[in-house]
Amino acid sequence: MQDRKEQSRAEVARLVERYQRLSVAQVRAYDEEDTKKDFILPLFKALGWDVDEKEEVAAEVSAYSSVHKHATWCIIRAIQ
Repeated sequence: MQDRKEQSRAEVARLVERYQRLSVAQVRAYDEEDTKKDFILPLFKALGWDVDEKEEVAAEVSAYSSVHKHATWCIIRAIQ
């Protein structure tokens, strides 16, 4: 279990470093799809979620509240 936690921490740190190396212009050039592909999905994977399994992680889920009509991302099942 500890080895998996260390791997996750290392992967998250790598993603943070990768983001921090981007210039302001590069950050501004990122659109939603590129952000998802390069950072969001790899982050979810690093944290142990199976992003290809819609029973575990779902995008654009209806989640009505007084402010928003959908959630961009929804973690369906907690990791055990």
